[in-house]
Amino acid sequence: MRARKQKYPADKLPTIYQCGDENRQNHTAAADMDGALLLGSSFPYFGLIAFDVGGIPCLFLLLLAAPVAAIMRRLVSESSAVKVLIFAAFAGARVSAIKSAASAVLPKHYAEELHPETWRVLSSCGRKCVLTASPRIMVEPFLKEYLGVDVVLGTEIASFKGYATGLEARGLQKGCCSSEGF
Repeated sequence: MRARKQKYPADKLPTIYQCGDENRQNHTAAADMDGALLLGSSFPYFGLIAFDVGGIPCLFLLLLAAPVAAIMRRLVSESSAVKVLIFAAFAGARVSAIKSAASAVLPKHYAEELHPETWRVLSSCGRKCVLTASPRIMVEPFLKEYLGVDVVLGTEIASFKGYATGLEARGLQKGCCSSEGF
């Protein structure tokens, strides 16, 4: 089987500033939320959720966990750091409260941090998929309702009797990795 010649070699992919936004209605775009779609760190969003669902004690726990997450990010991986933040912000919170806070509080803050060039290219495409290390429950309302993203792939949060455990759910979750919208 003959290999297909790529338009751009892997080490010479165009930057977002070089990508055009014309005639992309039939294209599918995929973007990483952390670093490509948003300009800043995801830590402040965890802080907003923690304060909204758990008040000052939960926010204080998140602030205590922040140095551990920073060390984990440097020494291990970004996903391990996000797991620390998820546990500190979500453990013991009602899942309905997390959804409510994500819908009411986060969109304004996400919109302020939106990378304009990435959004220019992403919005010109017919189908959009966003990947993120952040919990899907936290980012999906903004991405689907405000940006018109078709599919959001992110960390799934485990729950027990309507309360978040603060741990990552294992296995495929309903709606995750589906061809919904594609």
